[in-house]
Amino acid sequence: MTKRNSPVSDRPCIIPSYDAWVREVGWVAEALGIVSAAAYVSQNHTGEAETYGLPPLRYDIAASTLSDICEASVAAGRPPGSVHLVLVEGWELEALWNVLDVLRRSGDDPAGNEALAKLVRMYLWENEAHHPGTLADLIKAVERVLAVLTLDIPAVREIAAALALGREASPGLQHAVAELRAIWRAAGIQESEEQGLR
Repeated sequence: MTKRNSPVSDRPCIIPSYDAWVREVGWVAEALGIVSAAAYVSQNHTGEAETYGLPPLRYDIAASTLSDICEASVAAGRPPGSVHLVLVEGWELEALWNVLDVLRRSGDDPAGNEALAKLVRMYLWENEAHHPGTLADLIKAVERVLAVLTLDIPAVREIAAALALGREASPGLQHAVAELRAIWRAAGIQESEEQGLR
């Protein structure tokens, strides 16, 4: 279990130790970090706090949250295919939802926030060799991240309790993990090597 510093109540989230998912989370964090930096520059130079659709702090929170999750995933050192527990704050999830909403609106109607759409496209174009994709791909990636972080079903709660208490794997837990992986696969999140609860 990974505890992240905050005085606000935590939300337990079960996340996959899938290399592809961790890389995608890192890619989203990097993209949102670019938007956050640009938003702060705009705010400091023009006094406009929402040039990119949100105050820079919202992008900063979203980017930092995902960076922390990436670091926690790497630090956990779990084998590929396993799962682990992180604790995420409600206000961090809210920032991610805010960002997703603005990205969706920019994707649907770029003229609605041309500055954001242009900045994201420029980032994606400049980093195409390492992070190929489009604005639509970034939106889908944020959706997949939130699908993992906001999933609240009995299987997630059972796995979270088992990991928090250090329980041994049991048939019931293996079934819960299998159910969770099936939901992840349906959301487009998978790893070629899927193993048991570790």
